[in-house]
Amino acid sequence: MRTRVRTGLVTMSLAGALLLPAVATAQARVFIAPSASAGYVFDDNLFSTPDEQALGDQILRVTPGLSASRETQHTYWFGGYSFDAERYQDHSILTTPVARQTAGALTRIATSPRTAWTISGGYDSTVNPSELNVTTGIFAGRLRGWRWRAAPEVRHALTPVSSLTARYDVTGDYLLNDRVLTHAASLIYAYSISPRHELRVEPFIRQFVFNRAPALTADGESSTLAAAGGTLGWIYRLTPFTSLNLHGGPRFVQRSNIVRPELDMMLERRTEYSELSVSYVRSMTTAVGVDRVIDSQRMLARAGYHHPAVLDVTLQGGVYINDFSSTSRVYQISTDITRAFAPALAVSFGYSLNLQRGLFNPLGLLSAPAQDLTLGADGATAFSGPINVPLRRNVLYVRLVVAPTIKPTREPPVRKPAPGTTTSSEGNR
Repeated sequence: MRTRVRTGLVTMSLAGALLLPAVATAQARVFIAPSASAGYVFDDNLFSTPDEQALGDQILRVTPGLSASRETQHTYWFGGYSFDAERYQDHSILTTPVARQTAGALTRIATSPRTAWTISGGYDSTVNPSELNVTTGIFAGRLRGWRWRAAPEVRHALTPVSSLTARYDVTGDYLLNDRVLTHAASLIYAYSISPRHELRVEPFIRQFVFNRAPALTADGESSTLAAAGGTLGWIYRLTPFTSLNLHGGPRFVQRSNIVRPELDMMLERRTEYSELSVSYVRSMTTAVGVDRVIDSQRMLARAGYHHPAVLDVTLQGGVYINDFSSTSRVYQISTDITRAFAPALAVSFGYSLNLQRGLFNPLGLLSAPAQDLTLGADGATAFSGPINVPLRRNVLYVRLVVAPTIKPTREPPVRKPAPGTTTSSEGNR
């Protein structure tokens, strides 16, 4: 499977699932989960270039990480951090102790039986910004890119069958001197008609701010585009394990007379150990490496079997159609198999195939006059070949995951024994 930026947190979550649950206490339940994984990655297209110029390598990757959570009756706190250190066998110039970093945090507080606040955020940095383009799948060469995100949310139960949720999400994407800031706000009204039927109304507004620093333009060009609309949604629970989600509505874009559809549809089945889903989403978004708004469509199919402490298998395939100055199509298929051998030990195997045809390196990074690949001292690349070329990338990995979990608990104080009795106490552990 193509390694994504959040691999460290996924590994830590998997490790937590493989271990015994924490002991509940009267005050709080606390998890501290250190983890470490090491393995080899085989990548046949390090720089996302056409096949005739693709360069491959074997990579030794080590990923230490740490996550912690604290849960009480009314609050939940979570934080995690991990990074990837990589050593390249044939291209030693690419070796780096911090190829990726990922950090995330979440806080949920119930201020009353009917109201809950949630604040989440994160930071991701990677030498392969394609890993940040989860919603579009677009290739973005090999350059240092990073992203930060903050998302507050408040949910209030109006009645036993209806609720109102207000969300705000701000995201910043960076690649070289280019920055994209995305603001998204929505208000969700949900009403349960019956235990099997739920209606939702969601008006939304979004703003995209593109800033090109003076290093790339004479006057520090900045452009802003806004969009607004709303969707009407229906959630139908066919069975206790199967649900159908349909959301759709109009989207109005600034400086455009064309009304575009906003769609989100999914058929999903989940049991105790398995999952199966098919989804289609059409929306307006951005991508690292693209200096304009994208009208994106993605169709995904996913199947998985998740048995704690035994086996975790995931198979996923997807098609992405992205329209901006041209059309880019991306096809992906990936699989991941994780086998646990002990509560703190697991082995993972993964493979991914990524195909793309369309605009290649749209930020104008391909300025070199020669029809070849140029590798800079910092590992950045430039390629001036044709922009509408097929790209292909195969990634295979195997890794060993070690993740013991620390579960500190605080026991009730031991009462002073009565005269004439003997006892022993470990106190606080």
